[in-house]
Amino acid sequence: MTYAEAYSYVYDKKSYFPSDKLDDLMEMLMDCDDDAFKEIKKAHFQSPVLITLLSIVLGIYGVDRFVVGDYKLGLFKLFTGGGFLAMWLVDIFKIGKDVQDYNYIKICQMSLPSMEAVLRDFRRK
Repeated sequence: MTYAEAYSYVYDKKSYFPSDKLDDLMEMLMDCDDDAFKEIKKAHFQSPVLITLLSIVLGIYGVDRFVVGDYKLGLFKLFTGGGFLAMWLVDIFKIGKDVQDYNYIKICQMSLPSMEAVLRDFRRK
C-alpha cells in the first residue's frame, strides 16, 4: 500500500477514530498487507456523531449501547431508565469518545495479518 492511499483513508475517516491515535493508525495501515487494507476499506465503522445523536434521543432506553454492542450496559440503562437518568446524561458526553475507541480497536484487529498472509509471505522467502 502506498502512503497516499493510507493518508487518504485516514483523512476521510478521521472523525471515526481518536485524534491522538491518527499517526499510529497511519503506521498500522502502512504496515498491513494489501488484503487486510481491502477488508478495512470495506468495513463499516460506527459514526460517533450519529451515535451521540442516538444517545440524546433514545439513550434513556439504552439503544445507543445496543448499537455499539455493549449489551450489558444497554440492558442496565433499559431497565433503570437510563441509569436513573445519570448514565444517560454521562453517555451523551462520553459515548462519542467510546465509539472512536471502539472503532480504533476494531481497525487494529483488522490490520493484523491473517495466518494465510503470514504463511504466504514465509513461502515466498
